[in-house]
Amino acid sequence: MTKDFAGRTSRAAKPKKHVQKRKPAAPARVFFHGPSFTTGALVGAAIVILAAYAPDYLSENSKAGATSVTTAADQAGPTQPMQFDFPDMLRDTEVLADPEPYAVPSTSSSDQPDVWHIQAASFREKADADALRARLLLDNLPATTEVSSANGSQWHRVVLGPFARRVDANRAMTRLREQGISGMCYPCTGLQHTLLSDKDTPSAGVAGQRNAALIDTYEGYFMELFHGTTIVSVRDATHVAMGGDGQVSIGDTVMKGNAVKVRKLYQGKVMAGFAGSTADAFTLFEKFEGTLEKYGGQLTRSAVELAKEWRTDRALRRLEAMLIVADQTATLLISGTGDVIEPEAGVLAIGSGGAYARAAATALAENTDIPAAEVVAKALKIAGDICIYTNHQHTIETLAL
Repeated sequence: MTKDFAGRTSRAAKPKKHVQKRKPAAPARVFFHGPSFTTGALVGAAIVILAAYAPDYLSENSKAGATSVTTAADQAGPTQPMQFDFPDMLRDTEVLADPEPYAVPSTSSSDQPDVWHIQAASFREKADADALRARLLLDNLPATTEVSSANGSQWHRVVLGPFARRVDANRAMTRLREQGISGMCYPCTGLQHTLLSDKDTPSAGVAGQRNAALIDTYEGYFMELFHGTTIVSVRDATHVAMGGDGQVSIGDTVMKGNAVKVRKLYQGKVMAGFAGSTADAFTLFEKFEGTLEKYGGQLTRSAVELAKEWRTDRALRRLEAMLIVADQTATLLISGTGDVIEPEAGVLAIGSGGAYARAAATALAENTDIPAAEVVAKALKIAGDICIYTNHQHTIETLAL
């Protein structure tokens, strides 16, 4: 049977009665604790006893200890000073080492270059040497002349110096190059400087004869410097020509007579010639050709960049040479001092015979109508007749404008 839960009412919940909990009773307070009181009394009594009797006990013990120490010292007698035997033992057993294997070898002052000299040129005739010396003296350069013998011939050398520092000699070398002279710089010790100065002096006497072998050996220093000289370039209305002689000299000796000092670069569009050290010049040729490739054959810009690198690079600035470069637009002189010079009249010459070649080429260009290549050939011939470092084996290149 179903039930009806919908109509049923829920019973109301009866409210719970609140039951109050009882609090636990508080423990009774204890006002006296027997064990604690007993412990405190004992500790206090002990402190009082120590305070009363400890000082007397300690003073008696200290007096007894002092008496015993004094007695022991009296029995031992007077004290003996302490002696140390180590200094004597070490002194007796000292071993002296030989310092020779560890000594630094001293450098003799005679092996050090005290001064520097520059040989500007060498002539067979004394008048030529005196003329160059006078020219250099007017340029405020300390020039002197010396007489030497080589291969049975007598030569008159024009020498600059002495210079106390290599930098001063380098500056004088730069001034010589500006005049078209390729000098040779060499070191000289104090002894060698004295001997070289007195070599041809009558007062040298026996000392000069005794050291003649040393002087001749020292003059062999010139043999280490290769030199090629006299390059000239001439420009006219239709062509630019450049030529050079073929002589390569080592000191006062001709080593080669057919050297090629003028060549074409950059697909035959640029001509270049050198005067100075042969090995240095070929190094500069390679650097300049690389610079031309880098800047597309622009002559002026390539020359400026080469001069800048030549001046600042530590390796290149030691190269002793000069270059003349030319194309259809310009003729330029490049030096190791950072100079790039373009001539006004279209005539340029360098090397030991450069001054003679330039004078001859200028006169021919201004007063005749002969072609540029022929002017170059005649100028080189005149320079070869005057300068001992220039021969008549010529190499001439031309470019059409």
